[in-house]
Parts: sequence; structure tokens; C-alpha cells
Amino acid sequence: MPAGTVYAANSYEQDAIRVKPIGRGTSIIFLTAAVLFAALSVFLYSNELHIELQEASPFDENWTAIIDGEAEAVNEIPGQIDTPAGEPLIIEKNLPESFTREQAVMFRSSLQYASVYLDDRLIHQSLDETASGLRLPPASHWFIVDIPADASGQTLRLELTSPYEDMSGRINHAYAGDRAGLQAQLFHDYMVDLLFALIIIGTGFAMLGSYVFLRSIRPYEMLYLGMMVLTSGFWFLAESRMIQFFTGNQFLIGGLAYVALAFIPIPLLMYVKHVILTDERKWLNAVTAFLFSWFVFIIVLQLSGIADFFETLTVTFLLSFISYTLVIGLMIFESLKYRNQDAKRFLAGIGLLLFFALIEVLSFLLYDPVFTSDILRIGFGLFLLLMAANALTSLIKRLKTLQESAIYEQLAYTDPLTQGYNRMAFERDVQSLLSDSESANGHWLLYVDINDMKAINDEYGHKSGDEAIRIIFRLMTDIIGNKGHGYRIGGDEFAAILAIPSEEEIERLIESLISAVKEADKELPYHLSAAVGRAYVHLGETTNLSDLLHEADKNMYAEKLKTKGQKL
Repeated sequence: MPAGTVYAANSYEQDAIRVKPIGRGTSIIFLTAAVLFAALSVFLYSNELHIELQEASPFDENWTAIIDGEAEAVNEIPGQIDTPAGEPLIIEKNLPESFTREQAVMFRSSLQYASVYLDDRLIHQSLDETASGLRLPPASHWFIVDIPADASGQTLRLELTSPYEDMSGRINHAYAGDRAGLQAQLFHDYMVDLLFALIIIGTGFAMLGSYVFLRSIRPYEMLYLGMMVLTSGFWFLAESRMIQFFTGNQFLIGGLAYVALAFIPIPLLMYVKHVILTDERKWLNAVTAFLFSWFVFIIVLQLSGIADFFETLTVTFLLSFISYTLVIGLMIFESLKYRNQDAKRFLAGIGLLLFFALIEVLSFLLYDPVFTSDILRIGFGLFLLLMAANALTSLIKRLKTLQESAIYEQLAYTDPLTQGYNRMAFERDVQSLLSDSESANGHWLLYVDINDMKAINDEYGHKSGDEAIRIIFRLMTDIIGNKGHGYRIGGDEFAAILAIPSEEEIERLIESLISAVKEADKELPYHLSAAVGRAYVHLGETTNLSDLLHEADKNMYAEKLKTKGQKL
């Protein structure tokens, strides 16, 4: 077993942590290169090599709706025709002359099952009601229907059926063209929505990654805020109308937005509890547990067919609103009672988000249940900026405090003369070693004592005495190498903890140390020698820590006496 991995305390670095600022010269070089490249790009612009995608053509004209067996013109698309829930909305049109060649038509359903007919022949059907005996959520989705060549003059009929009153009879834009053009149309219309969602998701992953990377300092603000941001990003992706470029899974397409919306308040409350609040409020655990239960419950209701996600959405909205109101109340209380600056900043952010979320909810309930407004994205973007700035400020302060603590700890465990470990570090590492019986067995404790140290100081001065101490410590640590760690534990006394399995190997190490000191002695004006003692660490089942340390000291002192006076 490598010595450096036996006890955690010895993973500590010898050098103090330093943060080196970026020099002005580096910034100037970077900016100069950027400006030069940008200027050359503009100056040398000649040919237009940009690849342009041909977008599709609108396909909203000349549709008729079949209502009670009568054909009525559809005058407004997008729009909604009064249709009872569970009954199909039927619209149809005669294909124009352009359909003499093969084309495709793209439609979007709003929580509707879709069937497409060409002259009464079924050519497309989308969505399944169940999978493996479990009910799937109806999903708002795009579907592309290939129309064969020479279809001009034939009747294209679309049947859209929704089980929900609010969505039944809804008609969205339709487009015609080749498949590449149809996909280009989607990117043209919804690229901003997709990019926003991907940026939010990436930010969430970055926050969670920073938590994993810095988990030793427990940056809970990054953990819980990252969870909330990531979940929100998935919600924005589900609402971007572009999720089908990533998955064709009906459960994900139809359910991700609902489950994400139900989950978002959970990490929000955990963030408030563990990062913001001054006093621990255990009742928040019960609130969080209830919200998680609801999150699981709506999934069970959906899969069992008792209630779809869409049917439980009002309750999800209500619980989210209560959660956000609760958070705002706690932040106001913290700000007034404890003058909590973190609470004030978070209050500003969550208040801003709640304001825009209310606009979104009102839009959903009163105006358009499939529309995600730019206002909500702006609100969430502002909220994210505020919270990210707050979290980064908190994290930087913590890192600075830890850096200072690490420097102070380094000074506390460092011997100023040898710049190696001191007696405090030795006692720390012995305690750490003996706390794990499996790791302790197979280790040796080595004592080294300089002989006639007083004579060196008296005859050659304390400067030479300090030099002798540094030489012995350096030779000891060089010989030990990666087998363990060396310490100066007194004026002229040294110790080492060694991960060496056999007595023969410890003997060879001592002999190497003896030879190294003898060689160093030849170059010194004074005589340098030392005595060595050693003890094997073995934990018996009935041995407690204090008894073991006493026995180890006694054995090492006995070994030291045996070699005392031996000239190294």
C-alpha cells in the first residue's frame, strides 16, 4: 500500500496555496490577437460561402372543417374550432398542382392524437395510448407526412383528437416542402428557444460539476441551485418545440415539462434551507418530502391511467405557487430579523422569477395553454444571473477562507527550520494512522536523534547546529522517498512513519541512512552522527489507542538506546 494513501492527513501539501494573478501582458496579448483576427476577417471578406437552407412554405390556406357533416371554411390558423373532448376535429383540403412532385407536409398537434388520410387512405398515424400496459401521456408534437408524387387534386384529410376540453379542436400552422426545408423551418422559428434551453441545461450541469469538483468544501449552493437550474432547463427544452430533435420517446416528449415543473420547487426549498436560512427549520423537510411525493404521485397517476399529467397540472401550479410564496415569506423574515444579505439577494431573484412565472401561468390559464412566452425566459434569465452571481460570490468567499485556513494550517504543521513537518503533524498523522487498524498494521515508526548536538552548538555555533539539523532531516526524507513521511519532533530529534512490510527492508533503509550521513560527515568541519530507533506498529484486538502509543514509545526508545552512541 503506498504510504501517501494510508492516512488522509498526509495528503496535505508542503507548499502554501498561492493564487497567481494574470499579468497585464497576458491580457494585452490576448486582446491584440482577438482584434487582429477580427480585423483580418472583415478586411479579407470576399466570397459568400454561407450555406442557406431553403425553408418550407406555409400550408394554412384553403382548409375546410367537417362539422356535423357540413364543410365550413377554416378562416384562422392557428385557431380553435369548438369540438367536444374525445371527438376528432376533421379538416381537409385538395392538394394543389405543386404536389405533382413528391413532397412532405408538417403538422403540429397540441396534446392530440393525429391521423392523416389521402383520398380516404390512411398514410400516417401518431401517438400510442399505452406501452407495456401503462398509459402514455398525449404529447404535443410535430409530425411529417410524406406525400407521394402525382397527388395533385387528391384530398388530404387530417383528424385531430384530444381527450381534453381545452385542447380539443385546436389547429396549428402547417408547412409543405421537402424534409430538409421543413426541419430548416423549425430551426428558423424556434432556434432561440432551443439555444436558451441548452444554455440553461449547460449552466445547470456546470454548477453540478463544480459541486462534484469542490465537494470537499460542501458548496451546497452549487448543488441545489444546479439541480433547480438543470430541471428548469429541461422544462424549457420540453417547451421549446424542439425536443424531438433529441428523442422520439413519447413519454419524455409528453411528460418532461410536467414532471420538471413539479420537481423545481424541491431543490429550491433545499437551497433555502441549507444555504440561506440562519436557523434550521426541520419542518421544511416535511414540505420537501410532500412535494417529492406529489412528483412521484403524478407519475403513478399518469402511468396507471387514473389522471394524465395535463389533468393534474392545476394542482402542480398551485403547489409551486405555495412553495414560492413560502420561500418569499422566509426570505422576508430572514431579511428583517437577521439582516441576512443572502436572503435579501435571493428575495430579489425569486420575486422577479415569481412575477414572470405568474404572467406565464395567467397566459396558460386564460390565453394560450401551449405558449411559452419570451417574458418568462427573460425573467428566468435575470433570476439565473442574480443567483449565479450570489452563488459565485459565496463560493469565492468560502474558497478564500479555506485558502487562508490552509495557509494557517500549513504554518501550524510546518517546522520553520527544516520546512518539513513538525511534532504537531507527527501526532496528527499517528492518530490518523491508528484510527484504522487495517491501515496501521504493516507500518514502522522510526526515531532519529543527533549525537552530541550540544558540542556542535558550543564549539561551532548555533548556525552550524541548525545546518546539522537541516542535513539530517534532508537525508532522512531523501532516503524515505515515497515510503512515508519525515518529521522534526524536537530540537535534535526526528521521526518517520513508514509503510514498509518487512523488518529486512527497514534494516536496509536504516543502513542507507547511515551511509548517507557518513558521506555528509566527510564534508563538514564538525563530526555529524546520530542514533536510530524503530518500532513496528501492530494493533491487538484489546489494545486501545493510548496504551498502544505508550507501548510504541517504549519500544522505540529501547531501540534508540541500543543504537545510541553508534556513529552514523
